[in-house]
Amino acid sequence: ARLRDLYPKVTISLHQATPAEVARMVIDEVADIGMATESLADYPDLVTLPCYEWQHVLVMPTGHPLAQKERITLDDIAHESLITYHPSFTGRGKIDQAFATRRLRPRIVLEAIDSDVIKTYVRLGLGIGIVHQRWGQLGTWGSSSAPCWSSAAWPCSSPGWRAGARSVTGSPTRRPRH
Repeated sequence: ARLRDLYPKVTISLHQATPAEVARMVIDEVADIGMATESLADYPDLVTLPCYEWQHVLVMPTGHPLAQKERITLDDIAHESLITYHPSFTGRGKIDQAFATRRLRPRIVLEAIDSDVIKTYVRLGLGIGIVHQRWGQLGTWGSSSAPCWSSAAWPCSSPGWRAGARSVTGSPTRRPRH
């Protein structure tokens, strides 16, 4: 509401897309700014800033044996039927990397792009889910959520815009030097 008050002539159009599609829309000037849970920093034509880091959590029925454990490890969940994100969404690369680092092969039985879909199939008994921590609450049907594992490399959501685009001050933007 405050944005609307400050900038009454600004209109916003939201488009859902894969991180690669978001990057392409910004590079092709279809969009002025993009936001993705996967890294936009891999695109040299974009300027990105880390916005916030987050974790994945497990979601499962409260009666599931893992729900009784105080600490759940990747070894504990590697042989479970897992429901999680499609590889191009919501930090899935970090999930795969965590298992690979431990030389484990997760048993992923269903991939989705939406946490509500993942939670629905957990409710239906297809397996346990790995979702973004913000969407880890399953509701009142008798569910439990727990941190998946500790990680030094948590996913990071970042906005990105085309390098050289004019900022609100009118000066051109540049990629940060590392």
